[in-house]
Amino acid sequence: MVDTGVGTSGGNSSTPIETGNHNYPSQDPPPRPTKPTRELPLHETERPATKETRTRVAQKDPIRVLVLGRSGSGKTHTIQTLCHSGTRPMDIRLYNPTKKPYSKSVLMDGLTFELIDTPGFDNIDMSDAEVFTEIADYLLEPHRIKLGITGIIYVHRTGDTTQSRSLSRNLKVLTDVLLQEVGTRRLMVLELQLGAQKTSHAALADEIRSPRSVFNRVWALGADISHNSDRRGFLELLESYVSQTPIMLPIQSGNSRDSCSAFTARVERILGYYEQESMKSLLRNQERELQEIYQANLARQRESELQLRMRLKESELEYSSLRSQLQLQENMEQSEIVQSLDDLNRMIDDVGRSISAYLTDTYVSTALSKDPSSATSLDSVDLPKLKELLEHSDGKPSLVMSLDGRGMQIESFFDFSIRLIICRHLLTSIFRPFHPAIRSNLSRVLHETSENIRKQAPQAIAGKWRSETFKNLYGNQQGKREEHIDARMDMLVNDQFKTLVGSVLGLSVSFTKDHISRLRHLIETAWDWNSKLKGEVIMLGDFIQTGFRPRARFNPELMEEFEASPRSPRPRYVLGTLALGLSSQRALGGGNPVEETTVCKAVVLTNNAFA
Repeated sequence: MVDTGVGTSGGNSSTPIETGNHNYPSQDPPPRPTKPTRELPLHETERPATKETRTRVAQKDPIRVLVLGRSGSGKTHTIQTLCHSGTRPMDIRLYNPTKKPYSKSVLMDGLTFELIDTPGFDNIDMSDAEVFTEIADYLLEPHRIKLGITGIIYVHRTGDTTQSRSLSRNLKVLTDVLLQEVGTRRLMVLELQLGAQKTSHAALADEIRSPRSVFNRVWALGADISHNSDRRGFLELLESYVSQTPIMLPIQSGNSRDSCSAFTARVERILGYYEQESMKSLLRNQERELQEIYQANLARQRESELQLRMRLKESELEYSSLRSQLQLQENMEQSEIVQSLDDLNRMIDDVGRSISAYLTDTYVSTALSKDPSSATSLDSVDLPKLKELLEHSDGKPSLVMSLDGRGMQIESFFDFSIRLIICRHLLTSIFRPFHPAIRSNLSRVLHETSENIRKQAPQAIAGKWRSETFKNLYGNQQGKREEHIDARMDMLVNDQFKTLVGSVLGLSVSFTKDHISRLRHLIETAWDWNSKLKGEVIMLGDFIQTGFRPRARFNPELMEEFEASPRSPRPRYVLGTLALGLSSQRALGGGNPVEETTVCKAVVLTNNAFA
């Protein structure tokens, strides 16, 4: 019986465990196991050890045990712990996976065990095929063939899955190639628990013997599991091999040694690998198949594109015919509409700068008794009336004054105020009514009717209705056009502008003929552009001019800041609209809301004007 290093009851001595040629006291291994020695099955003599092996056994040669397992399972640590003496500290290093098989000798009760550590499977430094090749090369060294192997231990770490495909393949290589039946009958599975939390051996055995465990393959071929886990189980397994004679593994036979390449190919095949040429052939076949599929798909796609082009052409012809029937031909592109807006905004800018310079240079010094460079909006003669005209609200910034009570330089104030008034006047008197020449109550009814139609009908029908209705209200009577333009000129100059000038300067001034001519041309341009958008444009959508009243929250999606600076803070409030924006609305019909797109953003003056 092998002494595992446990003293007799009540004794203080320990059985020495010798490593190499040095004797050290053991670290009190567990009590001597009571497991009976396993009888050697008769059929294990199918591959007996050589005569040299039997002679060496008689001479008490080492009992050689092959130790296998997954990389990181703890097999190397267990071997080193068993071979280590407790009288000196163990050299603890970071985990370093075994890359080459090697042996360590340990002497227990006068018997020498040669423990053969091997590279672990699932190794980050080498493939499983390379691991099996290293083990085979080690076993095929001539002097090792003669010595044989007495036992094989497979170390399985607790917590590792027992239903792994890679584990199943590795066990298949062990049982079918490396060990075969004669070696598998010497195979014992040892479970190691690493860490503070321990699990009962019964629970571990239940898991590894479960119906879905891949270890069922080795149980069927005669392998067994240790009755105990960890170091105790390892010592029990070593003791179980004492009474057994060495065997020569199938890999060590002459037939196996004759063809190392055949061994490698068989291992790779079981592991799911392909030889290089087979892989190249497979890739070539796959490439050819993919190319054929690609060409077939390309041909189908081209045929489909051809059919779609034909259908598109037919649809365009049908659509053109339908447009002709509905008289939907449009001679205007959206780019032309945008250009017209830019031209109108440029006129507004020119008029504002010209009139503000005229008022400042001609009247400010006399009316306000101040140099124009130092005069501000707060020097106005009738400040309450001015605030009302420009929609000032106490506690909010406006063109009249900032939030902290500062006024705006007088020429800039005139410029921005005139542009604000013009934009507001064009929106309220020309652009926003359904038709600028009809009463407000009729305009409201027609707007509501148009909105209902756009909810139910597509753009072609809704746009056609809006166009025909607009044109039929007054037709092309030139006299009425001039009459309405005159009315809007009078409202702008004699109402809005004179109120502005009177509130600031306290004077009733006359504008130059050039100013009057520019203003009239501006209003005529706005009138004609509005008539074209509402009376001629159908399929492009309904174009809506946009502007924003003072005190509105700044929205970068709909507006842009006048002379914005990256150094300025984010604007918060609108002081006034200086240039009109434009949005497009397209009817979808079917009860859906209209599809609205911002074409051009309005340009607004913000509270940063006082920064």
